Amino acid sequence: MDCAADYRPCRPDRSNLGLNPEACRSVRVNGARAQQMLDDLWDRIHDKLLHDLRRDDPALARQAQAWIGKLGRLLVEQSALRDWLNHTLESGSAALIRQHRGAAGRFIEQQLAKWTREEMTQRVELAIGRDLQFIRINGTLVGGLAWVVLHALRQALG
Repeated sequence: MDCAADYRPCRPDRSNLGLNPEACRSVRVNGARAQQMLDDLWDRIHDKLLHDLRRDDPALARQAQAWIGKLGRLLVEQSALRDWLNHTLESGSAALIRQHRGAAGRFIEQQLAKWTREEMTQRVELAIGRDLQFIRINGTLVGGLAWVVLHALRQALG
């Protein structure tokens, strides 16, 4: 069925200057042509977003920054909203973890199985390299101190 034959636009209702709900109920979009129209629309939106994001000062980034700033101010000013959001995120996270715990474990196991020993060493070094350096230094100092104590005891005992 051709979507052009099925499509009847919503006509303004002149009595209240809004949309005529009866006309809107009759809108139906289906078929291959409708899908093509939606695909074309998505492609144009996608291209415009990419074009904007390639600019030095993208409008999308400015808008997102404004929205995030406004959300931050609201969360600072309204403790009830902040408490609700915290509760929602905590309970939602807990439910997701319970629901997907097994799948997450299997995914991690599969990823680790793909890594070679060298890759694993490199990733651990990148993730905790600074801490490993402190562990090495501390181990050297403690080992050296233990040798000095044992050597001193051996000399004292004779």
